[in-house]
Amino acid sequence: MNEKNVIQKNRKVAIITPNFNRAKYISETAESVLQQTYDNWEWIIVDDGSTDNSIEIIKGFIEKDQRVKLLLRDREPKGACTCRNIGVDNCSGDYLIFLDTDDLLETFCVEQRLNAITDDLDFAIFPSVMFRHKKFDLNTWWNIDKLEISELERQFNHDAICQGTGPLFKKQAFIEMGKWNEHLSIWQDIDLFFNAYIRDFKYKKFFNLPPDLNIRLYESSISRSGYYRPDKIESRVAVIKNAHNLLISNNKQEYLKNLKYMAYEVVSGSFASKNFTIGNQYLKWLKEVKLFSNFELISIKIIKNIYKLRLSRFYFSKLFLKMINKRYGKESTISVIKYKDL
Repeated sequence: MNEKNVIQKNRKVAIITPNFNRAKYISETAESVLQQTYDNWEWIIVDDGSTDNSIEIIKGFIEKDQRVKLLLRDREPKGACTCRNIGVDNCSGDYLIFLDTDDLLETFCVEQRLNAITDDLDFAIFPSVMFRHKKFDLNTWWNIDKLEISELERQFNHDAICQGTGPLFKKQAFIEMGKWNEHLSIWQDIDLFFNAYIRDFKYKKFFNLPPDLNIRLYESSISRSGYYRPDKIESRVAVIKNAHNLLISNNKQEYLKNLKYMAYEVVSGSFASKNFTIGNQYLKWLKEVKLFSNFELISIKIIKNIYKLRLSRFYFSKLFLKMINKRYGKESTISVIKYKDL
């Protein structure tokens, strides 16, 4: 064992998992944790009010291994982010891995991540792959590294290199990031990484290493049902406003042009889904902060009227919408690149 491995051996990793009615998957996830080749870890599971038998299943694993701990969410609001933060507040680890109850770690995950990260890093990003029923059955990366563009730009383009389960976080750095925003119903990962990238937390990518996380894809993962519910629109607006404020306060105004892509998607989607009250309030804010030019604002107002007057079925309206959407659209490779090295 080399000197670095000896040093890392003393470091404890907290694996934090929110649970809500995941009896179907929790046993498989538990086995992937218990089989880790590195043994100085704790698994904190925070239940969000489950009504199935997942708690009984978890208690069975607690009897097998004292490193597994179960907590019950004891405060509002309900949700995975609250549970994750409760886990952070109650863990004793030096580093954090966030793991969902339907995802699987490779047996070498914790060891690989600890051996890669160095003391000067606040977090490190590792590759992951998608699966549906059995590991590698989709033969697809979650996403790939792209050297020609920054992670912050990719985040604005909806082309994130990872989600919240992808990194190993130094616990203290994660707390300084502000932890998970418990009041968002969508885009929690995006908000977290905006805080990390814009505020210059130090990180490194280790995509030269084999994927150590398997992320389950199921139908509700890819469904856009409810995507434009009012609460989800309001959450996305809150994330965009936070990103705007962070860019201004951290002297990174050059990225405001990238924020436009996300901002347009949300405001046009608000009008397309007939959420005109929220859309109008958001459009007013966009005008106040001058994120869009006057010409661009006119285009957005035309989009609003197309949907308000129910003109979207007509040929020239369709043509106009297609042209504007293409202007603000960005390509993403999330869940589309095949994993070749099986």
